[in-house]
Amino acid sequence: MKINNLSPDYMKGLNDGIQHVMKTACADFARRFEDLQKTKGIGPATIKKVAEAMNLPLEEEKK
Repeated sequence: MKINNLSPDYMKGLNDGIQHVMKTACADFARRFEDLQKTKGIGPATIKKVAEAMNLPLEEEKK
C-alpha cells in the first residue's frame, strides 16, 4: 500500500500524533522537574540554575 503524504487524512493523523507526543512529553517533563525539586540536596538555587540553563520560565512561589 502506497502512502499519499499529501492526503488530508494522512496529514490529520500525522498532526494528531505529533500533538499527542508533545502533550505527553511536556507532562512527563513537568512531573520529572517537580520530582527534581523534591530531591534532597537540590535547593532553590540549584533549581534556579537548572531552569536558567534550560531557558525555562520560573515562577516564584507566593508565601
